[in-house]
Amino acid sequence: MKNTKVIILNFLYNTEKDKKEATPAKSTQPAVVTKSPSSIDDFGAHLNNNQPPIIDSLVEKDDYFHKLFVDSNFNGPDYQDYMNAVEMLKDEPMAESTKFKAAFTGLKAQGITAQQLIDTSEKYVDLLTSKKQVFDTAFKQKWDLTINGSQSNIEKIKSDNDNIDQKMIELTKQKNDNLDQIIQLKNNLDTDSRNLTNKNKSMESSYNEEIAIINENTDKIKKYLL
Repeated sequence: MKNTKVIILNFLYNTEKDKKEATPAKSTQPAVVTKSPSSIDDFGAHLNNNQPPIIDSLVEKDDYFHKLFVDSNFNGPDYQDYMNAVEMLKDEPMAESTKFKAAFTGLKAQGITAQQLIDTSEKYVDLLTSKKQVFDTAFKQKWDLTINGSQSNIEKIKSDNDNIDQKMIELTKQKNDNLDQIIQLKNNLDTDSRNLTNKNKSMESSYNEEIAIINENTDKIKKYLL
């Protein structure tokens, strides 16, 4: 007896076949998808207006590309639908090759070939690669704005500090030179002060002596001649 999940898968693929017959022929282009604000396209949404890309909302180990892969499901049965069917059989006690063949049963009945699955898988790779290129461009811009910008600021600040250090060296030298001048001026001041004081004392002494002699002689003139 066929596995119940295989029967369900065949039913799902037959339903997909009915949907395909009720719509125009399957397009070779991805279906138009309404994207959420966190879609990969938004990473490059601001590239042309000098605004930073929307990368800040990302978290590590996010599954944006898986979401994009799921949201971009092509019209009609394709690689994604087939792998969903394989995934439904993951807990079945059978070899992996058996799971792949069992999941392919419903598609094969609809005329879908393994090559068509491979072709649509390559289209998904192309789609995701093109979106990754958009992300890479946005990422580079964000890197330039943040990492390179911060590094540039760091280098500028370091350069400013180097200039400050140089100015501090120059100011320290100038300060030391000023201190040397102060010491020299103080030494000169002490020497000059002593010299001037001695000269003043000498002059006072000479003056006083001379005045005393004159006064003494004047007193003698008055005494002897008047």
